[in-house]
Amino acid sequence: EAVSTAAGASSTATDGDRALVSPSHLTAVDGHTHNGGGTEDILSIRMGARDSPYCDACSTVLEEFYGSWVTTMMKQVSSAEAQGGGSAPPAVTYNDDTEAMVQSFCTNRSVSQINTAPPVYAAHVKVACERIMKLRKRELVGQFLSAELDGRILPQKNAVICGEWLGACPMQARGKNTGGKCGVCRLMVEDLAFETRRAAPLLVSASASASGAGRDAARTRMRSHLEHVCQNAYYRRPLKRDDVDLCEDLVDDHRELILDTYFEGGKNGKDSSGEGGRGSGGRPNELSSTGAGTSAGAGA
Repeated sequence: EAVSTAAGASSTATDGDRALVSPSHLTAVDGHTHNGGGTEDILSIRMGARDSPYCDACSTVLEEFYGSWVTTMMKQVSSAEAQGGGSAPPAVTYNDDTEAMVQSFCTNRSVSQINTAPPVYAAHVKVACERIMKLRKRELVGQFLSAELDGRILPQKNAVICGEWLGACPMQARGKNTGGKCGVCRLMVEDLAFETRRAAPLLVSASASASGAGRDAARTRMRSHLEHVCQNAYYRRPLKRDDVDLCEDLVDDHRELILDTYFEGGKNGKDSSGEGGRGSGGRPNELSSTGAGTSAGAGA
C-alpha cells in the first residue's frame, strides 16, 4: 500500500506535485522491476509459485473474466425472457455481444477493471491479460461456455488455465480449509496479501503524502478489501458456508485489530476483549504477532 510495510520501506517517484507511492515488494521482486529499465519481465519471476506476479495477475484476470462473462450471459437471459415465447429456459449462445466482450476485455473500461482510470490493479495485470487473451482466448471461452454460472467453479478453472495451460500458478487447486477458525484466519490473511500484491500504487500529492494522507488512503483501501475478502474467498478455494460465516465473524469482531496488525505489526492492537493483542482466553492473539504482520505486508 502507500506506506512502508514490514517487508521494507516504500518506494516513491515524484512528478511535479504528484507522488507515486508503491510498496517495495511490487516495485522490485527479487531485484527485478516491472517498469522496463532493462530488467527481467516481472511475469517471468518465480513462475508457478502461488504468490508469483504472473499467478496473481492470471488469477485476477480469471476473476474479472468470470464477472464479465456472468454479466454478458445474464443480459442474454434477460433479453430472451423479455421476448417471451415458450416455457423452456432461454438458450444462451456465443453471440455478437459475447464476442465484443471477449475482444475488448483487457481494454474496455465498461467491461472489466483491468484498464480503469485511475487503475485498480498493478500494471503487470494488464500485461498478463493481453498475453493470456492472445494465447488462450478461445480455450478460455470454452471453459466457461459449458460451465454453470457459479463462482465456486473458479478454483478448478484456475488450476487448469493458470496452472496447466500457462504455468503461472500451481496445477493443483487449493484444498479445503481443515484448520477450523485458525485455518479460516490464515486464509483471510493470505487473501489480503493477494489483494495487496495485485493492487495499483496509490497516487497522492507530495504535500498530502508528507501530512500522512497516503497512509490514510492505504488504510481506507485495506478496509475496502476487508469488506469483500470473505465473499471473494469462494473464487479462490473450495469453502463451506460455515467457513465464510467464520471469516465474516472474524472481520466484524476484529476489523481494527486486523488493520493495526497489517500496518503496525499489531503492537497496539485491541481486540473485542479490550486486551491488547490477547484473545478472550488470555492467549496471545496470532494476529498481534510481528510475524503475522510481516506475512501480510510482504505478501507471503
